[in-house]
Amino acid sequence: MKTKRRTLLAILIGNAFEYYDFCLYSMFSIIFARLFFKSDNFLVSMLWLSGTFSISYIVRPLGAMIFGHIGDTLGRKQALTFSIFLSALPMFVIGLMPSYETIGIMAPCMIVIMRIIQGIAFGGEGNGAGVFCLEWLTKGEKRSMPGLISGIIVSSSNIGTLIALFMYQCVIYFENISWGWRIPFILGSLIGFLGVYMRLNIKETLEFEEMKKNEKPYFSLMNILKKYPKSFLTAFFMGALIPS
Repeated sequence: MKTKRRTLLAILIGNAFEYYDFCLYSMFSIIFARLFFKSDNFLVSMLWLSGTFSISYIVRPLGAMIFGHIGDTLGRKQALTFSIFLSALPMFVIGLMPSYETIGIMAPCMIVIMRIIQGIAFGGEGNGAGVFCLEWLTKGEKRSMPGLISGIIVSSSNIGTLIALFMYQCVIYFENISWGWRIPFILGSLIGFLGVYMRLNIKETLEFEEMKKNEKPYFSLMNILKKYPKSFLTAFFMGALIPS
């Protein structure tokens, strides 16, 4: 039981971290527009910022395919560890990023690159966490626990949102510190790296170990599209209805 709790905590920290980053980036949007997307027209700066905000969502399906493949071939644990690392590293870089006045056009370019990396990483985080937790359940637990597990994973997003709001309010309170906005990003990245350490110390799921032991083939995306097109489309559109 203790091992399962530690495993669940290691998984939940990634989902909370995702929403923490999501909220911070939107809360500090005005500061980002002024520092990294400098323009004579502030509206243009905000439009550029909005584009970088949305690009992380556009690349998420790509991340889901990449980390789904990693999870099926190398293991669920490896996929989730790599995804949270790729989420934390860009946040750390953004927290230390020089402004447009210092490095010019490289500033917005680096922000775009970091957001793309984060979007790909987050694409493998949510579903990967769900699959990992479900594969840890015994046959008896799978009859009653999936709904609870899903609820806990989704609820962890509220924790990340609340922490981001708290950090934002702290920065606003000390508004005279020009570099204060960097603190939540650097601290958040350190939490992400803690998540990497925690996930490195959990065990692989029982189902994946069994699959590798029996050398069962995994289902590639093309196989799923050919054999289960209706199920794929149903899952796709149901997932598209989930608010983020």
